[in-house]
Amino acid sequence: LKVACMQFINALVTTPDDLDLRMHIRNEFVRCGLREILPELRLIKNDALDIQLKVFDEHKEEDLIEFSHRLEDIRSELDEMNDVYNMLFNTVKDTGAESYFLSILQHLLLIRNDYFVRPQYFKIIEECVSQIVLHRSGMDPDFTYRKRLDVNFDH
Repeated sequence: LKVACMQFINALVTTPDDLDLRMHIRNEFVRCGLREILPELRLIKNDALDIQLKVFDEHKEEDLIEFSHRLEDIRSELDEMNDVYNMLFNTVKDTGAESYFLSILQHLLLIRNDYFVRPQYFKIIEECVSQIVLHRSGMDPDFTYRKRLDVNFDH
């Protein structure tokens, strides 16, 4: 049954041509408990199951590579700040994300106006955003997490 379930998951995840849809479907399975089950499945000695796990991992890796190429395309094609801002603004305009986007921009305005310090703030903010959006696992963050995200910069 475990082999059949992984075959079914792989069939659903690998069938769409659209990268975003494949990643969305994979993320939904991971959020629904696959993340906790995968390590247990990897311990089972079963060649057919191993093949399905390998298919799952290989397709995830291929999607991450395709996703990283998208980032490279964005960096090369959208290298003007106003173009990027306008694209982001149009993406969030009249959606539930608009107020969060505005809040992010407002918080950025609070960065101390110091010639040497400001670039360091933006550098660390860029690193945080990069780690959130381009997480190594290729999976969306746990959106059910409701506690304050505390990042320790005291070192």
